[in-house]
Amino acid sequence: MLDLDERVAGAVVRMVEEIRLEAETRLVQPSDTAWLSAFADVILYREALACRLGEIDPEAEDSIALEAAGYGMRLAADTLYAMFVIDSIGITPEMLDSAYAAAPPGVPEMRSFVCLSFRDTVEVDAFRDALASGGTGGVEGLFGGLPGLSGPVGDEHLTRPMSAGEVPAGLGASLFAATDTTTWFGPAPYSEQEIWVAFRLRSVLPARQATLEEALPELESRISAAREQARFDEWMRSLEQTYGLEMNEGVVNRLPPDPSLWSEL
Repeated sequence: MLDLDERVAGAVVRMVEEIRLEAETRLVQPSDTAWLSAFADVILYREALACRLGEIDPEAEDSIALEAAGYGMRLAADTLYAMFVIDSIGITPEMLDSAYAAAPPGVPEMRSFVCLSFRDTVEVDAFRDALASGGTGGVEGLFGGLPGLSGPVGDEHLTRPMSAGEVPAGLGASLFAATDTTTWFGPAPYSEQEIWVAFRLRSVLPARQATLEEALPELESRISAAREQARFDEWMRSLEQTYGLEMNEGVVNRLPPDPSLWSEL
């Protein structure tokens, strides 16, 4: 039997989740009495459904209750972690400047390409015939490009700067080893779009040091991860000292990144 505090805590957790669920489908306005009335109707309706399920299928009700308890435990772990770890992490401009000065991230070499796409083997053969005859001067006008890879110029045949891993159809390594802008690579099947593609090198953007603005996402992630780990260790130590607990380093080191999974250890 749950005591009063546990029942109140459970009710609060459930109410928070009910509001979060409502927020996914409609505007949440706790200060609006009309919204509160409608929200109360929703809660009562769901409660009535749960009671009816218990009458029809008690075993299903027990199973759902166990699942709900597990979900509540995972939510509680998430909430505690957010309150005592995540919410206390702050990143200042000075931290970002210092991290950038100490180890500025680099931008790897990028390349842009001329790209052609072929809808069927007829177009593939026509392209190969053009290559064999040396008549590739106006070949871009005969076939489509790949709009999803195009840059700001608006020409679907000209790609944005790309890394080797972004080049489709397994052509990245060959294109990043290319040294001239006349050799075509492909046609190669591009299964995601059920077409064939061919590329040739257009320009090379050498590797360089990232600007501070470009580096911000990486720096923020790096600093946040370090501060989160430090704050977590501090939190564990404070619990150890306050409640006379002994930290199990083995378990702590095995904790998954998602706090909601801690209850399953």
